[in-house]
Amino acid sequence: MATTLSADVVGTETSRSNAAAPRAGFFKRLMSAMIEARERAAEREIERYIATHGGVLTDDLERNISRTFGAPAGQKF
Repeated sequence: MATTLSADVVGTETSRSNAAAPRAGFFKRLMSAMIEARERAAEREIERYIATHGGVLTDDLERNISRTFGAPAGQKF
């Protein structure tokens, strides 16, 4: 009987771990996808900037990237 009981406990734990996690809502998934797409576009733009300015990330180039891409839209330092 003890063997059957332990098998039942293991069986219920396994079935719980196979259950699917609740899926996020439509708008949350949409916003997440939009944010990820913008982040990838920003990373590609920074990669392009580095490539056109020698291809090596120096302290000076890092400061220029922060000034160019770190400012809010319409605001340049």
